[in-house]
Amino acid sequence: MRQVRVSPEVARSSGVLPVDRVVEVDGALDTVSAHDLRRLLERVYAEGARHVRLDLSRVTHADVDGIAGLAWCSAHAVATGGVLTWSRVSTALLVALHREQPAGSRALAR
Repeated sequence: MRQVRVSPEVARSSGVLPVDRVVEVDGALDTVSAHDLRRLLERVYAEGARHVRLDLSRVTHADVDGIAGLAWCSAHAVATGGVLTWSRVSTALLVALHREQPAGSRALAR
């Protein structure tokens, strides 16, 4: 099951930077869920959030499209003057990032 959701309340600061929203990704991070994540983050930043934290602890699988989606989200945050922090990155996502490193590097360079 794919799920991307934003927390309903403004998150409390966890220390260094105040967090406006927490977005949780649950399940596979692939073409469809990466698209959903991009649309959600566009909306969150358009609503005025400046610092968004992605909770990636429940990502069960990620493919090259999912990784490219994360790269796009990071670039979009910077372009809007915001900050996007990845937190609690799952082992499955870490393995995928390592496996897709050349493709991920190209996506980050765009």
